[in-house]
Parts: sequence; C-alpha cells; structure tokens
Amino acid sequence: MSGLAQRSRKEAIWILFIWVGFAMWVLGYSALYAYPKDPSTMRLTFGLPTWVVWGILLPWILATMITIWFCLFVVEDHENGACDDE
Repeated sequence: MSGLAQRSRKEAIWILFIWVGFAMWVLGYSALYAYPKDPSTMRLTFGLPTWVVWGILLPWILATMITIWFCLFVVEDHENGACDDE
C-alpha cells in the first residue's frame, strides 16, 4: 500500500473513531437519562430537556468541532494524479 493510501486510511480511521466514541456517549447517556421515572421532574436547560442538551446537543457540537479542526489542521491535501505506485 502506498504512503498516500496509508495516510488516508489512518485519517479515515481517526474520524470514524471520533464519531463512534461520540455516538456511544449519545446512546449511553440518552438510555440512562431520557426516560425519567417521574416525567414531572424533567428539568430544562436552554428551553430543552437537560438530557437532550448533555446527551445529544453537546456531543454533536463537540464532534463537529473536532472533525472540522482535524480536517483543517491534520488532514493533508494531495494533488490528484498518478499514484505513488505507478
């Protein structure tokens, strides 16, 4: 496998790792806090149920910010054209 293909694969694996980690947080947090035993005790944060803010909104924002940072500062841009193998 060429160096470019290895680099691209490594970058894709990091992005996947980031998003799978945040998906696990969303699913785990939501499973624990989304269904209170007494719905009348549900608290609001920014006009949304607290579990939505901490379990969905915040992880999505963080995952997006980390992905944008990763794409701007870590991923390398390469010219299209002949592969290193040729």
